[in-house]
Amino acid sequence: MLEQFVPRHKVATPFARQTAIIHGGDYNPDQWLSTDPEILQQDAELMTWDEIRELRNGGMSIGSHTNTHTVLATLPGEEQRRELEESKAALEERLGAPVRSIAYPVGTPAHFTAETCRLAQEAGYEAAFSFATGTNSWPRIHRFAIGRVSAPDRIPLFIAKVRMPLMFAAR
Repeated sequence: MLEQFVPRHKVATPFARQTAIIHGGDYNPDQWLSTDPEILQQDAELMTWDEIRELRNGGMSIGSHTNTHTVLATLPGEEQRRELEESKAALEERLGAPVRSIAYPVGTPAHFTAETCRLAQEAGYEAAFSFATGTNSWPRIHRFAIGRVSAPDRIPLFIAKVRMPLMFAAR
């Protein structure tokens, strides 16, 4: 039954191929056996380490997303530090390459703090991405709270957002 699902990265658009963000924890499909079709589909969509290395070797940047996907703003500083450091270390060990960026779980401004940004920098990340829609202007960009332009289902709208970001920025 799982053979019917194609891993997402193999059918990604050229836009989606630019960056992949994955979970840093160990994924063992035998650990969570289920007959629930929704869970089976989710499991089939997760990439294996070989597929992740294939993306990395093909030039894609692989970033972190913490170890357990816990909202960082809800954790004390030392737990945030552990989430950030363990995820980065696990990815670097498996990929044999530096992990330079992180996308905060959930990622709206309420889900990470100034302390989170400082801890991400101290953990060795060079940049961090939020889920806040908006534009990033040089030199005012905050490397540890980078906004995003969401990729809609329709590519022409995505192209418009890239070409005219101020028109679509959150106000």
